[in-house]
Amino acid sequence: MFLGTFLSNTILMIVLGILAFRDPAAVRRINLSFILWVISGFTNIILLGVKISILGKVIKRTKDPDYYDINFFGKKVYKADIINKNELAAVFLTMPFFLILGSYFVARLINLILYGTL
Repeated sequence: MFLGTFLSNTILMIVLGILAFRDPAAVRRINLSFILWVISGFTNIILLGVKISILGKVIKRTKDPDYYDINFFGKKVYKADIINKNELAAVFLTMPFFLILGSYFVARLINLILYGTL
């Protein structure tokens, strides 16, 4: 996630630097709120993809007999290693970013639909 932020900021910095040297007045005409809205949308989609891929892996493991035992009553009892510590940490550590960026994106989208401006 931080690598994506680094890359988007670096690309933005290079493009704005080139634009500022060629036409300084053009920097004022850039709609920064639109750029931030698009970046938040892309980042939110990437975080959602990470969460879906982890969920897919866990669902696959629930069907594998190596990850569960059958108890005395004939029910499945899942083992603790059905989800890795890294996957669990990724789900919980990306949750605040996912919620903040998602709420920003949705709020701006509703503002765009209702009032026509970001």
